[in-house]
Amino acid sequence: MRRKRNPLLLHCGGYLHVNIQCKSTILLPINHLQTLMGKHALPLRRLFHALTANHKFSFLPSDAIENYPNLSSCKDLYSLLQVHARLIVSGRQEDHSTNTHLVKSYLSFKKCDSARFLFDSLPNPSVRLYNSMIRAHASVKNHQGAIQLYHCMLGKHLEPDKYTFTFVLKACTGALEFKEGVLVHRDIVLRGLECDVFIGTALVDMYCKMGDLQLAREVFDKMPKKDVITWNAMILGLSQSVNPKEALGFFWNMQLCGMEPDLISIVNLVPAVSSLGDIDACRSIHGYVIRRGFDAVVSNGLIDMYSKCGDIDMASHVFKQMQDRDDISWRTMMAGYAHNECFFEVLDLFDSMKRENVRLNYISVVNALSAAAEMRDLRRGQEIQDYARQQRIDSDVFVATAMMTMYAKCGEPEAAKSLLRELKVRDLVAWSAIIAALVQSGHPEDALSLFRDMQNDCLKANNVTVMSSLSACAEAQSPRLGKSLHCYAVKTHIDSDISLATALVSMYAKCGFFACALTIFNRMPCKDIVLWNALINGYTQNGDPYHAMEIFQKVQSSEICPDSGTMVALLSACVLLDDQNQGSCIHGKIIKYGFESECHVKNALIDMYAKCGSLSTAKLLFNGTDFKKDEVSWNVLIAGYVHNGQAKEAVIPGSFRHRNSYRPEEFEVVGAFPKGKTKVLRWF
Repeated sequence: MRRKRNPLLLHCGGYLHVNIQCKSTILLPINHLQTLMGKHALPLRRLFHALTANHKFSFLPSDAIENYPNLSSCKDLYSLLQVHARLIVSGRQEDHSTNTHLVKSYLSFKKCDSARFLFDSLPNPSVRLYNSMIRAHASVKNHQGAIQLYHCMLGKHLEPDKYTFTFVLKACTGALEFKEGVLVHRDIVLRGLECDVFIGTALVDMYCKMGDLQLAREVFDKMPKKDVITWNAMILGLSQSVNPKEALGFFWNMQLCGMEPDLISIVNLVPAVSSLGDIDACRSIHGYVIRRGFDAVVSNGLIDMYSKCGDIDMASHVFKQMQDRDDISWRTMMAGYAHNECFFEVLDLFDSMKRENVRLNYISVVNALSAAAEMRDLRRGQEIQDYARQQRIDSDVFVATAMMTMYAKCGEPEAAKSLLRELKVRDLVAWSAIIAALVQSGHPEDALSLFRDMQNDCLKANNVTVMSSLSACAEAQSPRLGKSLHCYAVKTHIDSDISLATALVSMYAKCGFFACALTIFNRMPCKDIVLWNALINGYTQNGDPYHAMEIFQKVQSSEICPDSGTMVALLSACVLLDDQNQGSCIHGKIIKYGFESECHVKNALIDMYAKCGSLSTAKLLFNGTDFKKDEVSWNVLIAGYVHNGQAKEAVIPGSFRHRNSYRPEEFEVVGAFPKGKTKVLRWF
């Protein structure tokens, strides 16, 4: 049976539908209703009454029309539309009071366009109605519309109140209209309302979100009274700034001023503590959270804080203690493992998420693929790729790029290039990622071949792509192509970038062109430690430890603080010098600067002591309880045994291989044995 159509229906921004006996329909554009109800009001009403005389509005209250101000009886938009249509038929819409109530009713259903149409017909809307309109437009993200209404209000010489300013400031914030916000601020000052707690908070929030923390702080300091929302706005702004330490200071000052932080205060503070990496602050915040009973609510933030502060064990503890883990909890924990390079845990958690039917988004898949890539675990990487295809997210550019990187790092350059060719849109990010991955996995020739393909694809290389390609030139010992890239960098005016200059110095130095390397080095007005390291590494890789040590002396005289990369390069120089005493001095500097806990530094120390004849010291460092070993750690120790003529001792009990989240199946020591006696050591 065909469902009977409603006799009268008014659509917002559409038409007035009048259905006559289901045989014909009259469509009247709503945009013309105002005109029709003016000049032809009486004929139109008679027409509607004639057409709808035999129809009933059965589901409307009997007094809905008579008591039109009580439009709150309309429980949904459909009912409101019918009441509005009946008001038009009865001629009640000519009453401005009726339109005022209709405006409010449409706003309650977030129908700002319909409300604005009726609002514009009112001769003298009140400040309160303007406030409702501005607030509603801001709430539906029509920020420009809200700002326009504010100017209309001023144009009619109406005096805004504190609510007006609060709503219009929210609109300025949403629209990122800084100049407009400053003008509104001026209007506020002229009316002496700057000290109002609501307006002051809105100003602080606006300036913080637009990045002007100085103005936000000035408004904040002038406020005689501040509530917790004001403090929270300032904390959030500082947390997301370049100096998040101030946010932490604000949090403590807030309590000294007698203001008790709430849950939002903690949530706003999390980004600051995470970016600072301050483990003591993290523990203090955690203690406060437990005392206030917020731990169940902000557990995800705690996981993120501990992960970013390097205490992944505590982050894991918080995660395991959670009674109700949502999708965000799992993703945050996975991101924490990835951030701390706990790649086995990333893959283990990925499997758990699938078993628990957790909704995995593309970020989770990218983290899992990155973990498989770092572990060089092709099988797991392919399993994750299959999962991505099942979920139909393999075409996502980030997932596709992660898959290409995984194949490249796992020694499958052809598979990586095949995926690149399958991409519908090959952007610069995808090209740069696969080129960098091929360089890192020891396939510089393939990387350079792809760089040429990228140029043939008419894509203009940026500094990131050029840096990766320069690294490929250095590894492939291709200074000629490196010089071409140098010319390209000069032509495109990116050669002054310090990161690119560092890549150029590194390329020339590793290829033995030290005159070119030093020319670029000396031209740089500001030299950071990474640039110095490029020279030191260049000398050590070319078998010149004396110049490497000489450069380090210049680093010390320049008062630039060395980093862990400097220490690793110097330890390589000590191996070339076969000077354990010099190596011990470097070890002392490593302890002084606090680099000993870093895995790659510890590996370099083990290598230096083993090759300089102190295998016992190397074993002592290797067996340290605080040492989180990776593949390189095991290979370095095995090579040390072989270097010292103890090849039999190199076969360490297989149970050791299961430590520290690493699952090696096979290690190779190539070149450590005498020529013609290269062996493969297997773990059983």
